Amino acid sequence: MRNIPFSPPFIDENVKREVMDVLDSGWITTGPKTLQLEQEIAKYIGVETTVSCNSWSSGAQIVLKYLGIGEGDEVIVPNYTYAATALAVYHVGAKPVAVDVDDNYQMDLEQVRSLINSKTKAIIPVDIGGLPTDFITLKDLLEQEKYCFQASSEILEIIGRVAIISDAAHSFGAKIGASKTGSYSDFTVFSLHAVKNLTSAEGGIISFNLPREAGDVAGALKLLRLNGQTKDALAKTKNPANWEYDIILKGYKMNMPDICAAIALGQMKSYDSILDERKRVTEQYHKYFSNQSHFTILRSEVDNRFSSNHLLMIQLNDKTKKYRNDIITLCSEKGISLNVHFKPLSLMTAFKDEFSVYECPKSIALFSSEISLPIYPQLTNDDIEYISETILSVLEDLVNDYGCRFTFFVNWLNRLKSCNSTICSVNCHR
Repeated sequence: MRNIPFSPPFIDENVKREVMDVLDSGWITTGPKTLQLEQEIAKYIGVETTVSCNSWSSGAQIVLKYLGIGEGDEVIVPNYTYAATALAVYHVGAKPVAVDVDDNYQMDLEQVRSLINSKTKAIIPVDIGGLPTDFITLKDLLEQEKYCFQASSEILEIIGRVAIISDAAHSFGAKIGASKTGSYSDFTVFSLHAVKNLTSAEGGIISFNLPREAGDVAGALKLLRLNGQTKDALAKTKNPANWEYDIILKGYKMNMPDICAAIALGQMKSYDSILDERKRVTEQYHKYFSNQSHFTILRSEVDNRFSSNHLLMIQLNDKTKKYRNDIITLCSEKGISLNVHFKPLSLMTAFKDEFSVYECPKSIALFSSEISLPIYPQLTNDDIEYISETILSVLEDLVNDYGCRFTFFVNWLNRLKSCNSTICSVNCHR
């Protein structure tokens, strides 16, 4: 039997060399490798600079804190997302407001419009699966609704409308036209978690596009990620006599160490080929599922928006959640690891008192029938064939089995209805 994991990391010789270089240097915390990674990612996505941190969650909190968002403020988030999107809002004292999604798992923009009020300070759209949000339409919407916007900080005053913080955990390398994710939103936060296209084991990257009046945004974010400390360890080491530093604001401890940055630096050397391979895998899956009546497959290209192919999500058409769960279980028995992205926030214990399932019916419906397929460069075309044909075969068996059970039940009921005597009724119940 085969053993096909869901999402193993891509570790090649480039990664190993970068990590060994850090270990041999004797400097493993935030230092030259982290700076190099920030510079390379900035060049790759087409912005002046980026700021690293130790997770997507940390990056989102840093951005929200920088914007001055806190108690009494509201931030719009999709109901169909991982918990971190909402938790970052909670952790700065603000209130996340859940919005439903469309057929592509992205925010229902008309519902967004109806939720904007004077308390709304930011919106966090999610590039789920790697497909970028329609930021052109979103920005137009926020410009139209800016009449009710009330800035609560200097930086929000400069932005002049509800701020866009893109949850690009899935979409590093995705494009809108020729522009890469991270180059068009007010703030973009990437995840470099172990399962992501580009990984540092744990980590995050912040990019931004603000007016010049905002000043040294990168410097402010770096202060927030290191306790508000004016001098980091590397700076003090370069001049030991000049060790003294100050804490000028109440920040966080959320920096990325060099040992993690090295992993991502190694992957950056071949990231375009990694994307090409993920696209190959996606195209192979489309050959098997695009014309299947039982399935709808997530599109990787919509209106000049191109996915990074982080996830390949398929929907079971007109099937119950039991079908979905049984497919995952039976495929696991055949050595195939499938997954589900995501259980909506309104179904989570931590959020159920604040988010109503009735306000986001599309999210609930999509979740009930969604399956995520393995997708990574190491998958061969033979692997993809095995995964696809196994899923289709398992579903066919389930349909036949459930159909037989239903037919048996109907026939049993008909037998009961045909019994006219008490004795016969008793016999039929045996």
